[in-house]
Amino acid sequence: MFWTPPTRVLATTRKIDLAIRQNHHLLQIAGEPTYLIRRIQVADRKERTGTEMDFEFDTDLGLWFFDLWDPSIELFPDSRYVTIIVDGETWRQAFDKFNMGAGAKEYAIEVWRNKTDSDGNPLDDRVICWLNTPPFSGPYQRVDFTYKMICRCVDIRTMQPSRPDCPYCNRSLYGFDQYLNPRARWRGKLLPHTFPLAFPDVTRDLIELSDAGFKRVSDVDHWTSPPPLCPLVREHDYIQRVKNGRRYEVESLAEIKIGAKLVQQQFKVVEIDPSDPVMNIAIKDN
Repeated sequence: MFWTPPTRVLATTRKIDLAIRQNHHLLQIAGEPTYLIRRIQVADRKERTGTEMDFEFDTDLGLWFFDLWDPSIELFPDSRYVTIIVDGETWRQAFDKFNMGAGAKEYAIEVWRNKTDSDGNPLDDRVICWLNTPPFSGPYQRVDFTYKMICRCVDIRTMQPSRPDCPYCNRSLYGFDQYLNPRARWRGKLLPHTFPLAFPDVTRDLIELSDAGFKRVSDVDHWTSPPPLCPLVREHDYIQRVKNGRRYEVESLAEIKIGAKLVQQQFKVVEIDPSDPVMNIAIKDN
């Protein structure tokens, strides 16, 4: 026999759900469609996995190696979060390819970034996985790998971007992605990857002085629906208006809850200067 919640609890839950959907309907009438550029955080980074079965041999070092990174992927492997499994056995990461212990089951990660040859010609960026060879005969049958990704401009030692104008790691060590929903609709019509946002009249914006100069900060809270009706918005994400392409950084986020249930997301925004590198992040709109 199953336990049935009290009727009053069910009725309250239905009323909350109904109110959320009514508010969402109001957004479709009085709000406007926007895109969301999400700042990738440490917890957001998904692991990339793969298998390598084709290895090369360096005769000078006497080591087998393979390219860990596919150049078609913008983000680099984060060398601090790499797992290498050689023929079913997990190996340990060494400091570099010159410091692997004799007979130890170790590997080393070497990153080529903005390198040049002896004549000053630029070399392609690479991430190489070196496999300790002696006393293992090699070549190995199979290497399974897993890693988390980071922007190629970030120096792992200092955890700072090496390029101040990089559109991927500007203000975010791990880059950005976009909220994508190909079935998103606006007032009954298909408008992919958008979500409705209550956007107050910009004439009510405040002009505030910051260390970087004056900035336009919204005087009235913007608000949108909770997931799954709308994406989860977080502080320092970016909003782009469909109608004019202007972008804003999210600040002072507040999650409105009834009990443990999120019913509304409220926040202020700061308009991004047109010269800011964040403006270079491309938006997918179809």
